[in-house]
Amino acid sequence: MLSVIIPVLDDEPALLDTVAALVPAAAEGVVRDMWLVAPRLEGYPAVVADAAGCGIVEAGGSRGAMLAAAAARARSAWTLTLEPGLVPAGGWMQEAADFVASADGEREAAVFSLTPRGGHGRLAAGMTNWRASLFGRGRPAQGLIVATARLAAGNTPPRAVRLASPIIDRRSRG
Repeated sequence: MLSVIIPVLDDEPALLDTVAALVPAAAEGVVRDMWLVAPRLEGYPAVVADAAGCGIVEAGGSRGAMLAAAAARARSAWTLTLEPGLVPAGGWMQEAADFVASADGEREAAVFSLTPRGGHGRLAAGMTNWRASLFGRGRPAQGLIVATARLAAGNTPPRAVRLASPIIDRRSRG
């Protein structure tokens, strides 16, 4: 149902939190494949990828170019992008499945509500959620579900509906 792409540009220690949170979704069939993408994947991220059965895509350039390179290998029609340290919570699997089942192809996207861990990053998360609500555009850093073909073509995500399930921000930076 979903391919997951995780661009590993920073906060490598938080990568395990994200990948581990997706294992139940893979067991349920919601996540079909996972891809870690970075200009060069070695060390800790490569160990995590191997242990979790994630594919590796080595691609440089902008974040958009990296996501497009990984999307070209994705096996699902829909892709969820997450940064290391973003952990889906609540009923996200059912919400994602419902969105994909009812979405209108490449004209729609969905984004989760970013929730900071503890009190850290509350202002940044609030601003991210506010921008998504105001402009209707989600960001890959927020947990974005978008048509894989659109992502592979490097197109800007369309207007995004906001899902109720939170994405918990466990990144080490504020």
